[in-house]
Amino acid sequence: MATKAENLDDITTIILCGGNALRMQGTDKPLVPVTHNGRSKPMLDHVIAATSKHSPVLISANRNHHHYAQRGRVIADADLGVVAQGPLMGVLAGLLNARTPWLLVCPGDTPYLGEDWHHPLTKQAAIAKPNVQAITVHDGTRLQPLHTLVRTALDEHLLAYLVRGQRSAIGWLNTLHVLPVPCAPANQFASVNRFEDLRSDAS
Repeated sequence: MATKAENLDDITTIILCGGNALRMQGTDKPLVPVTHNGRSKPMLDHVIAATSKHSPVLISANRNHHHYAQRGRVIADADLGVVAQGPLMGVLAGLLNARTPWLLVCPGDTPYLGEDWHHPLTKQAAIAKPNVQAITVHDGTRLQPLHTLVRTALDEHLLAYLVRGQRSAIGWLNTLHVLPVPCAPANQFASVNRFEDLRSDAS
């Protein structure tokens, strides 16, 4: 079913905040303050501002639920009844809980996103053929598998993938009919994985 990009009722956003941040001494990364465009606030708030001003927001998180609940409905891995790990658990949470045709997936540790970075994806969703199952950012070098629009009807497909012991996000996308969409600049999709990845400011 084609989805109008302008109709935010067709899109739910899931923000992935469930990682352990082992390379940052276990810090809950999405809650770390970052200065971007002259504003200092938690990474997650930069992501929400750039990604979803009006559509429903779900947050995949496994700790500090009281902080995340101030931004959206929180879903923990333990709520899913599946023994698995990795960011695809957050995607599954979104697919199972969204009440819209499309799920917009975005990591909570990518605070340098440009405003409305996802519009090229939603524009393609408006004209997507029924066989297109995911619409994914291509940054000019590679796919960004966790910056993607996915049809919510794929919940059972992803569940089966996880039950088989698979965890790779790009591996799952490789099983789907994916439409890659060029999005620039590439550095806006950079994840903060170490303290040295934090920029003093980014414009």
